[in-house]
Amino acid sequence: MGYLEGKRAGAVLSSASFTSKGRFSGDELLERADIRAFFSLEHGLFGKEEAGKAVSDSVYKGVPVFSLYNGESSVFPQEALGLIDVLLFDIQDLGLRFYTYISSLKAILEEELPLDIIVLDRPNPFGRRVLGAPLEKDELSFIGPDELPVMYSLTFGELALWYARREGLRLPKVVPLEGWDQGPWPMGRPWVPTSPAIRSYEQAFLYSGLCFLEGTNLSEGRGTDYPFQLIGAPFIDSGKLSGLFREEGFGLEPAVFTPRSGKWEGERCEGFFIKVLDWDADPVALSVRLLSCVFSLFPEAAFLPSIDNLMGKEGRQGILNGGDALLLSWEKKALEFKHSVREYYIY
Repeated sequence: MGYLEGKRAGAVLSSASFTSKGRFSGDELLERADIRAFFSLEHGLFGKEEAGKAVSDSVYKGVPVFSLYNGESSVFPQEALGLIDVLLFDIQDLGLRFYTYISSLKAILEEELPLDIIVLDRPNPFGRRVLGAPLEKDELSFIGPDELPVMYSLTFGELALWYARREGLRLPKVVPLEGWDQGPWPMGRPWVPTSPAIRSYEQAFLYSGLCFLEGTNLSEGRGTDYPFQLIGAPFIDSGKLSGLFREEGFGLEPAVFTPRSGKWEGERCEGFFIKVLDWDADPVALSVRLLSCVFSLFPEAAFLPSIDNLMGKEGRQGILNGGDALLLSWEKKALEFKHSVREYYIY
């Protein structure tokens, strides 16, 4: 860690910040560098806070932990500036547009702090795959911070460079990965939860599409043991839905569940338990076609305001129109993005 030698360092970490030997990165850094502060994102330093809940400052092993997430945005605390010379990011992200860790990264880069920024790169769990269409400039929010598709193929370090070059910002230093083959998360490799609802790679894969359900009155499984695998609502008849809906590459088992929190808390919901049968299948198409069927069958189905932030403004009408035209449009735009972003690959 010569790049930290003689410097007072701060580190942005999350619940998935672990070394290859399974040790929490914060503990490793405390032994090998002059760590004066830690910084946490949404869900907190150890991934215990609920989605969307503001994270409070705390202390870890005598070192202050400053929150970079207030529930709506990410702002660097001015009181931390006098403590550090360099800010280190060690974040295992999901490579998905609506995962707010990338919003915090962008916000910090845009502040152009009087600090050296160093990103310890980590793999994109979905490799170089691109799905969904980029948002338009007028559709951006904290759950869609830039003109990115749903799956955008960049590592966290590559994304930092993409942000900086596009906006004319000072480039961060990226410490590259060793041995990454640019493929998806290897089957059998241990998965450390990146947030409370992403407890397995299968849930991460399904979340890339089923996060759209958060913009509707359907339960996406929060408040159960299987978020983004159990989906449903009190008004759904799973038998009726299964007669109309199938999606290649996914297994859909009729299910009944009662969320302990979140949407439909304490109410009996009917829907599906979803399994991935083919890792080359398309979870974004799964979600769009599922929602199209639900809205065509059940008049109680409704959109929430956040649907436009999650899907872009064409998503709502695209679902009501059956989904196929929307998916064709997204496929074309995803391919265009994939070609345009290759110059930012460092592997």
